[in-house]
Amino acid sequence: MSSISLTPLHRLLAPPGARSKQRQAADGSVLAAQLAKHLELSRRRIRQLVDENAIAPLSYVRFDQHDSRVRYARWLRNPEQRSGRTQADAEARRQSLQVTQPS
Repeated sequence: MSSISLTPLHRLLAPPGARSKQRQAADGSVLAAQLAKHLELSRRRIRQLVDENAIAPLSYVRFDQHDSRVRYARWLRNPEQRSGRTQADAEARRQSLQVTQPS
């Protein structure tokens, strides 16, 4: 009599993101791609948030998921912090346009 190997039922019924939770490190750190998926952002936006000091990486590609989620929520709630970067960008663009326009 041969035994048939079947996939366990709990694996068939698992939600789509269940396996990514298994890959989370024991210390709660995740890769940038996993954090992006968790926050429903792109990896590029994660990098921009790091550049704006809205979130802080543990290393180049690893993030503390809980800390990053809390920092991102605080950043979203603080319009002055968000607009500071936008105002600086707008001023830099204004100055570059003044320099490039013929007199």
